[in-house]
Amino acid sequence: MKFTNNRGAVIRFPLPGAVMFPEEKVRSEASIMQYVLEKTSNKIPIPVPSIVRWVEAKESPSDLGPFIIMNYIHHMGSMGDLLEMPGRQRGQPPVLLRSSKMRYSYTLVPLISAMQEMAIDADTCLFYPGPPSGNSAITKATESIVPPTVPSGAKVSNTEDEVWVSVWVGASSTAGDENANLYQPIFNWSLNQESQGCSASSDEWCVAASTYTPSGQLGQPYVTVPKNTAVDFEIVVENKKVVQTVTMDGKVVSKESDALNSPLKYLYSSNECYTGSGNCGSLAGYYINNLTVTLSEADTKFDQVMALDGVTDDGFTTSDGGLTWHTEWVKVESVNFDSNSVESA
Repeated sequence: MKFTNNRGAVIRFPLPGAVMFPEEKVRSEASIMQYVLEKTSNKIPIPVPSIVRWVEAKESPSDLGPFIIMNYIHHMGSMGDLLEMPGRQRGQPPVLLRSSKMRYSYTLVPLISAMQEMAIDADTCLFYPGPPSGNSAITKATESIVPPTVPSGAKVSNTEDEVWVSVWVGASSTAGDENANLYQPIFNWSLNQESQGCSASSDEWCVAASTYTPSGQLGQPYVTVPKNTAVDFEIVVENKKVVQTVTMDGKVVSKESDALNSPLKYLYSSNECYTGSGNCGSLAGYYINNLTVTLSEADTKFDQVMALDGVTDDGFTTSDGGLTWHTEWVKVESVNFDSNSVESA
């Protein structure tokens, strides 16, 4: 539509029957447009439409489904061209990249953008399964990690604004929405461990059960992790609560129980760097071992939404028809936070 001031507006719907993940698509498109517009409008002339309104299906009037209303701008090219499977010949039906890659694009990019908005540099060493199909949800996730050697090359210039690095695997009902809880038992390290509430030395990691909530971070006191010690993690849904258990040498060292705000649909991992008044340096590679995810209902295609970026795995498989999924290991490559690059071991 075109208005008297010669400006136009567009209402954008995901194409019915053609878009596999309409909710994720609309949510992610709106988030990215808003983020790029806010961060580049005074710096780089990237033509991004401003958003008048966007809604999910549950908020849509007359059951129209999710949509975005935005200003119209002249454009060239198509996102479909970028997602096109290489090698298609003229006259052949268009084929987009496989669904797990598309879902990964529509969910992971806003997650990274949200972390960067909080002054956290999130590297690309991530695995990302979810969501399961239908009404299925994640009811349990377990894994074991021997934390890597502490970061090298980190520096800080102001002790009032310390650098810290975190490694975690967490579960949430959404793909990075800051209004949803993120249940994330977490490794943490800083040059000044006391500034983080941990008594460990600067060559050791700290660990604690921890939950991000919209009103703030909840968590237990940090516990020192001796060098080369395997730490076992469990996130389980029990009686409308999410219970995190952290175990070392067969002993529970940290436990947190918080309300389940919505069924868990996503499990994802991250290396995080808060640069503070300095830099985080480099983090060595490590393994996430014996990763097991249990669903409330069987999903025989859950492996298709296991996205990997900067990591490799042993294969995500099920032996009980899709109720329980397992991989022996996920290999996380080393990363240079200061250049934000992944380095193959």
